[in-house]
Amino acid sequence: MLLVLVTAVADSAAGNPAPDWGRIVLSMVAVLGLIGGLALLLKQMRQRIASSGGLMLEASLPLGRQERVVVVRVGNSRLLLGVTAHQVATLAKLPDAPLGTPQPQSQVRRWPWSAQERRS
Repeated sequence: MLLVLVTAVADSAAGNPAPDWGRIVLSMVAVLGLIGGLALLLKQMRQRIASSGGLMLEASLPLGRQERVVVVRVGNSRLLLGVTAHQVATLAKLPDAPLGTPQPQSQVRRWPWSAQERRS
């Protein structure tokens, strides 16, 4: 696309007739269509991989700029992983839970301080 525009400008500077704007616009539309088509294809492939059931991200909690804690399901196992810019470490193996069932509120861990204490 850029090459077509550069060629059109060079032709007009060399005294050649005006560039063929129809061809330029058609080229731009073709490139944008190709980019859109590839984006849709990648999205569908990503959904197929995610729904295959082999590996699934259940939860993620950012702890800093490049650090986070994630819960990952691998087959029937659930793992708590610490992820940094340079490393992934297994923090704990969590008890298995059937897919799609939320944990009871009694098992959900809360921070040891309230939101009011955190602000001060």
